[in-house]
Amino acid sequence: MNQAIYTGNTGLLSQQRRIEIIANNVANVNTYGYKASRLDFKDALYATLLRPIQPQDDLNLRRGHGGIPSETPRQFTQGATFITTQPTDLLISGEGYLTVESNTGEPVFTRNGALAVSADAEGRLSLVTQGGQFVLDENGQHIQFPEGSSVENLVVNTDGSMQIGLEAPFAKLTLVNFANPNALSAAGNTAFAETEASGAPTPIETSTIRQFALEGSTVDLGLEMTRMIRTQRALQLAARAVTAADNMEMQANTLRN
Repeated sequence: MNQAIYTGNTGLLSQQRRIEIIANNVANVNTYGYKASRLDFKDALYATLLRPIQPQDDLNLRRGHGGIPSETPRQFTQGATFITTQPTDLLISGEGYLTVESNTGEPVFTRNGALAVSADAEGRLSLVTQGGQFVLDENGQHIQFPEGSSVENLVVNTDGSMQIGLEAPFAKLTLVNFANPNALSAAGNTAFAETEASGAPTPIETSTIRQFALEGSTVDLGLEMTRMIRTQRALQLAARAVTAADNMEMQANTLRN
């Protein structure tokens, strides 16, 4: 009987984790560059049962122990396009990521092109994310604007080169990609960090950058609501299983000779 409680508890924990992921997707439905994730499951350990009579045969006498979370893949498809009026808003058309510097100084990667400018003590302007992380150029350096330049005159070409008006380019963005993007680890603020399984970042030239546009989230709100309803039903079923097993244990403990 304890096994029924353990199996039901496994279901409760798994469905609770699924609700958390769905809630995170819904909360980021309007976050630029956000990639929706989902929770996949796998069977827990199976135990092979023995027949009460001999000889044993090849009948499938196995007892399961429920399901447990296996992985949380992300939907790395192209999000919807939103036209803006900000010269620092950039959209990646195709695969690839922008490289930015994390708060620890390590490079992280994002498709959120809602960028801004930040001024240092000397008034020098740098290109940063909305969270204040420096955007890196093709050489891994901070992108700084020429002195006295106006951001309103910024021109970002499709190859990532940046210039002020008709002047010569002063910096170039480089798009990178990974052999296995699904193995990237979340680094916060829609950014991802490299892992051993993802492989090292490699520059790509098949994608382009579009100015005055942003990539929307890949969250499908209707799909998330459907998943939420299904998850709630599964959570209720697991709770009922635990309650039923607990009631049976209580009745067994109150039996008298």
